[in-house]
Amino acid sequence: MQLPTEGKILVLPESLGFTDSNKLYGGIFRLAASFWITKVLPAQLAVEYREYNQNTTNPGRGRLDPRTNELSDRLASRLRRAEVALGLGPLTVGDRLKLSGEIIGRRYWKRVDHDKSLDFQINPAFPHVPNLNFTEKEARNRVFGSLGLGASLGSRTEASLTYSRMDIFDQDPHIFPRLYQSVLNLEKAKTTALHQVSLAASHQFRPGLDWRGNLAGAFFSDNNRRLTLYQGLAWQALKQPGLQLEMTPHFFMAAYRERREAYFSPGEYLAWGLGLSFHRQFYRLPTLILQGAAQGVEQHGAWGPAVQGLAALEWEPVQNFYVDPYVFYFREWVDNYRLLTVGLSFRYAF
Repeated sequence: MQLPTEGKILVLPESLGFTDSNKLYGGIFRLAASFWITKVLPAQLAVEYREYNQNTTNPGRGRLDPRTNELSDRLASRLRRAEVALGLGPLTVGDRLKLSGEIIGRRYWKRVDHDKSLDFQINPAFPHVPNLNFTEKEARNRVFGSLGLGASLGSRTEASLTYSRMDIFDQDPHIFPRLYQSVLNLEKAKTTALHQVSLAASHQFRPGLDWRGNLAGAFFSDNNRRLTLYQGLAWQALKQPGLQLEMTPHFFMAAYRERREAYFSPGEYLAWGLGLSFHRQFYRLPTLILQGAAQGVEQHGAWGPAVQGLAALEWEPVQNFYVDPYVFYFREWVDNYRLLTVGLSFRYAF
């Protein structure tokens, strides 16, 4: 989260809506504030509400007894999540170390409405096909958080070690977009938690040329395991007042120990690609931000292309108040997956 200048408070409201090719759709509403407790210790406070919805139809289980067949089961699944988060840091310790941490309290509400079509063979000449409707509800409380340690290993090299406890709905910036929204079946998705340890590093070869890497291992509460690796080389091709262009060839790998129906969990997922980031500021007009990437993706033993794009504007209608509308799109052809996100965020410092 962005830190305000000393003595100021930074407020960041944000909302977004998303939909994907698995008929999953929903929205996120978040209000965050960043401020300084002392001259050396910043803090972040946030409240968030998000909702996921999915309508699907499952084939029936067939014959339930000698006279009853289950033909189909239409499902309307909804999961809501509310949270309060408090973060502290980064706190500088000495000349090289930085500490940060966050604690999050969450409440989950899940509801699944079933509409089953049944075939009663009481009289073969007059079959009866009624519907059986019922609802399953679940509510849970969970505590999550993270603890990070950053270190400066030299004038051009930095590294960090982070432990995080999160759930499968969390969005990790180091995760490739295909796993960024990884839930496949909301009805089968539980409040699965995961413990993740990640090691990140960056090194500047020269001004405008930086290597960035991230290695993470995650242990899921359903006994699954995940290993992710990211490598990128960022080259700033243009850096002028009001104009920036950055190119990043990159590699991403994810490997899961077991496949799950609830969330995307391939045995191996590989992506090679090139990312572009373009910023253009026009006089008295909003800053235009364009980011995109083209990749070659391998999963399920098949190769195919994948593309992603982000278009955003950064506008300052009044001093210290910024408006940022954006749209994000991801498409992968191996399993014909699509993700579309539209959002609007604000920043106000006072």
